[in-house]
Amino acid sequence: MEVELKEVDVENYSDILELRIEPEQEKFVPSSCYLIAKSKFHPNHQIRAIYAKGNVVGLVLYQTGDGDFEPHECEIFGFIVDRKHQCKGIGKIAMQLLVKEIKAHKQFTNIELSCDPQNKAAEKVYIECGFKNSGYVKNDGSTVFTIEL
Repeated sequence: MEVELKEVDVENYSDILELRIEPEQEKFVPSSCYLIAKSKFHPNHQIRAIYAKGNVVGLVLYQTGDGDFEPHECEIFGFIVDRKHQCKGIGKIAMQLLVKEIKAHKQFTNIELSCDPQNKAAEKVYIECGFKNSGYVKNDGSTVFTIEL
């Protein structure tokens, strides 16, 4: 399947705002509008549209060290795949592409993300992409997963 990550820009942001997830997933993931807004207020936030077969199907936001984190740390803050494109392997491919992009920075020793323990579908994708449960639970109850680079 042809999946790629692209910059968010004036050409694709309106398609990104149309992304929808299942209602029961809304408690796990911030909206695409929120992720775009958040990316504009921090110089180290990187936002990418997820494309499959030339169409916007998702969005991801991550931070590349510095600021709130140590220069060698990277955290993924949001990962969305539109409900019409879930369960097709797109999320797994997009996460693998993202890990590859982050590795290319050559400054990070690990990537982390947090996942609500009730979000079993996302947890499965993260584990399939090489993330491991760190055993750390945040104040909000989410579990931190990490991948060593």
